[in-house]
Amino acid sequence: FLTSIIWTRDLHAHYRIWSLIYYAKRNLPRNEEIRILEVGCWTWINLVEINKINNSIVADWYDLDEEAILLWRQILDRNSISNINLHIEDVTKLTLSENIKYDYILFMDILEHIENDSAFLSSIQDFFTSETEVIISVPTKKYKHIFWEKFHLDAWHVRDGYSHEEILGLFSPYWYKTHYIRYSAWLISQIWLRLFYRTSIPNRHLNGIYKLILLFIFKHIDYLNSDKKSCSMFLVLKK
Repeated sequence: FLTSIIWTRDLHAHYRIWSLIYYAKRNLPRNEEIRILEVGCWTWINLVEINKINNSIVADWYDLDEEAILLWRQILDRNSISNINLHIEDVTKLTLSENIKYDYILFMDILEHIENDSAFLSSIQDFFTSETEVIISVPTKKYKHIFWEKFHLDAWHVRDGYSHEEILGLFSPYWYKTHYIRYSAWLISQIWLRLFYRTSIPNRHLNGIYKLILLFIFKHIDYLNSDKKSCSMFLVLKK
């Protein structure tokens, strides 16, 4: 029930989804078929939320985590969603059909998990057409300092976040430029993020109540963000 209202009880994940939906509601075509590729989604609900905005999407969703894929197949079946196709595959070794062209490619908190990110992008560069928008969510350099080194390593991050310039450096060989950028999880949110990720709150239901209240507060006071101050960066790139 809580998830249906606020997406997720995880504050940082909430910000990531919020940024995506904020952009999608203002920019994605409605009642028109669009093709979307998402890689490395784990258990997040990006495509499910986009499907609420435009249920004419045709989406492919790739992840290496078999348990996560099986869980989300159950959720999609339970909600009669048949236009999101889930695939169990290592995203760094994708075997995609070159006949399929995607309107949007989502890299939502995946690049920081890939050892050789530039080689990965090179392997799928055929899908970076002139009409394809690239949607990205990554932690910034400040992420590790707020979430703590242990959490950073437990999340299988292979680098200490990205700067805006580093993302542009990765995608500039494919002629991409920044179309939209949004930072989130500034100082006030970081107080809660520090408390939650550095301490143990034993009662998960009580924690859910905390977040139900705090998410709505933080959502409206997350100002003065930048790559130097914030934990999370959301970008949309176009050619």
